[in-house]
Amino acid sequence: MLPLARRTRWVGEIVRLLGHSAGGRPAEHLLTRLGLTVSDDAVLRHLKTHAVSPPIASPLRVVGIDYRSWRKGHTYGTIMVDLEKHSVVDLLADRSSGSVATWLAAHPGVEIVSRDCHGLYAEGARNGAPQARQVAGRFHLVQNGDDRETAWPSGTALTRARSRGGGRG
Repeated sequence: MLPLARRTRWVGEIVRLLGHSAGGRPAEHLLTRLGLTVSDDAVLRHLKTHAVSPPIASPLRVVGIDYRSWRKGHTYGTIMVDLEKHSVVDLLADRSSGSVATWLAAHPGVEIVSRDCHGLYAEGARNGAPQARQVAGRFHLVQNGDDRETAWPSGTALTRARSRGGGRG
């Protein structure tokens, strides 16, 4: 037992695991079912005090850019995603090529930019990271591809459709 601790390390570990997996209030209910009386505030407090500091940020290499709706149909912004770590890096307040170019210029290590076929993001990537290679995201290729094509993911039928003008986008 820890000095001046109200719970053992084992109970603290259970609180941490359930707090991470379920959240405050659901963890409180599960812990009560296990016979451990811990409030949802105590679960969250335990998570905060035992949080591990985030790892040192490594330079971004592969970035995904797409639009994001703040309020459906009204306000749109841009989401920047580190595609190697599968995590959101930043949220930009608007959908302009200028803000994308400024953001990419502040991150000079970007080598690949995955984006949709929207011209604003292409221009922003060209201006902000001229060294980066631009690629279309897999989702956007399928979304903009011809509905008649069935050879995806091999891409050969999709490539033929693009060359003869059969695809949208």
